[in-house]
Amino acid sequence: MNKSRRHHYVPQFMTKYFSDDKEQINVYDKINDRFYKNSAINLFVENDRNTFPNLEGIEDDVIERVYSSLDTQFSNVLTEITNSGKVSNENFKQLLFLAYISKWRVPRYDESFEKAKEHYSVDDLGLGFKDSDNERIEINLEDYFELDMQQEMKRLLLAIQPFRFKMDFKQLIKSSFLINTPIDSFISDCPFNEATIISDEIFEDFVFPITRDLTLVYSKRINVTEIQDFILNGEEKNVHRFLKEFSFARDVSMLELAERNVACSDLDYLKHVVNTYKVFKAKGTDTAYNLTVFNVLYRFKEYADLQN
Repeated sequence: MNKSRRHHYVPQFMTKYFSDDKEQINVYDKINDRFYKNSAINLFVENDRNTFPNLEGIEDDVIERVYSSLDTQFSNVLTEITNSGKVSNENFKQLLFLAYISKWRVPRYDESFEKAKEHYSVDDLGLGFKDSDNERIEINLEDYFELDMQQEMKRLLLAIQPFRFKMDFKQLIKSSFLINTPIDSFISDCPFNEATIISDEIFEDFVFPITRDLTLVYSKRINVTEIQDFILNGEEKNVHRFLKEFSFARDVSMLELAERNVACSDLDYLKHVVNTYKVFKAKGTDTAYNLTVFNVLYRFKEYADLQN
């Protein structure tokens, strides 16, 4: 079997959902301050990112093959959603899993992962042994995860933590929802935006664009029923203003969080966000722009109360 080399840390199938009808997408390079057009196959990719020596010392892409299998599964979910215009309960759960996989997969979270894999053993992450009385059996599996390849598997174990325990999973489902936005979303080299608010929460609020017009949100800081009711039944002008400002804040936040590249199907909008962002940054304030989207999200009631 030929070993793969080009490893997409943001899967190609996702980027295609943010591209135009010709499967092209407009890209802004933060480092070189330039705009250009490209396609999903050339974006968010790193040679041999998921290649590690195996037990025989041979370079092996088994981890990339795991991601490839998951990508096929997630791609089928998005195809079903876009073709039907509906999101089943099972597909919604799959989207949540896609979000957490995406968090730990990208280079932006490499530093966090290095700390996490030192802090958490594979036992902590759910591979420990317990007997019939729920007592832990003293076998330290971490001793058998000495290879870099084996330690790298902790990215996947970290991604499944929100789904391991019934109460955590129930809370995740209860506090998550989808927003259809009127402005085409950015995709970037770090599409998962997690709130960096100091708290005791194990799983923080996040915003994660699924397609260019569909964004997944998880938040324990707002009432999900109330915001969904506002979006569905609120005054049309107020709802439109909220969705427009949420979309802009989401993309400014993503631009701030991106290590290098953000992309969008709409070049004029991409340039508008980038230029506005540059003006913000030039003012030299200490604003945490990656939190901009959460600032709008948490104030949704103010939009509901706006007077015409």
